[in-house]
Amino acid sequence: MIGDTVFVSAVFSAPILVLLGMTSASAKERPHEVSGEVASVNVSDQTVLIKRSATKGAAELKLLVGSGSEILVGNEKKSLSDVHVGDRVRGKYLNKDGKHIARTLYLSGVSSSEMKSSAVGSSGAKPPSTSPTTQPASPAKQ
Repeated sequence: MIGDTVFVSAVFSAPILVLLGMTSASAKERPHEVSGEVASVNVSDQTVLIKRSATKGAAELKLLVGSGSEILVGNEKKSLSDVHVGDRVRGKYLNKDGKHIARTLYLSGVSSSEMKSSAVGSSGAKPPSTSPTTQPASPAKQ
């Protein structure tokens, strides 16, 4: 009877060990998330440096943007040359061979520097004043 118990537990534990091994290998390839602001873009090296907004680990993360990477603004596909310093970005990446490979990057479409310049207006002039031209008369003291 004891021999039967050992045999049964060995038969059932072997597939579990194989499954556990597969789970740990696939966990290494599970995408990680990142969000922040673009600190630099290098089109020739195909990299983008992201200054993280919520720091988990390093304050900056260098991502390799390859042929399998996707860059989107809304539903529109973009290229690395469309990414600019100051753009808000969030995305997913994989760790492979010590490199961070961008999988999907979502851009806000407007960098913080563009937002500041658009607040002034396209001509650079301040908007006209909206102060009232007439003020109510204050009651005279008696």
